[in-house]
Amino acid sequence: MNPQEDAKRESLSIRDLYADLDEKQASEAEEFLNGYLDLALEIYEAICRDPERYQRFRFLTEIREASTMEESGSQPENNPTLSP
Repeated sequence: MNPQEDAKRESLSIRDLYADLDEKQASEAEEFLNGYLDLALEIYEAICRDPERYQRFRFLTEIREASTMEESGSQPENNPTLSP
């Protein structure tokens, strides 16, 4: 994505995403979204202040490599139950 697309994406509002909402509904949706984001940030900051919690957070959110089957187990000629 180029910087112009990033800027456009960042400037989207609730009203852009949900054009069918009236003014009151859009305002309420923005308040709920902001409250949710504030809570998420508060939780993240609390985790970052506690080294033990931060370690657990990092462990739970790290990207793990997908496990793969060994080649020998997936070949019919090497597995008598899969051979014709």
